[in-house]
Amino acid sequence: IYIPRVQEALAEDVGSGDITSKLLLPESKQASFAIVAREPIILCGAEIAAYSFRAVSQDTQIKVLYKDGARVCAGEVLMHVSG
Repeated sequence: IYIPRVQEALAEDVGSGDITSKLLLPESKQASFAIVAREPIILCGAEIAAYSFRAVSQDTQIKVLYKDGARVCAGEVLMHVSG
């Protein structure tokens, strides 16, 4: 259900690519980050977020630490992303 929406949003936002990134970063550049809850939450959208990162690059490595519906405390890591 969400796949067409994610694809539409990425096509609109990314289009043919981010010009600044293309100019400043080599294609071989890798990055990693964690998504952290800033306050207590009930997680929603982890699957959509993971799909979105993979849609940008199949080489992206994603580790989702909680499933949607989980109660998560502030400061907890929800997801690790690298690639």
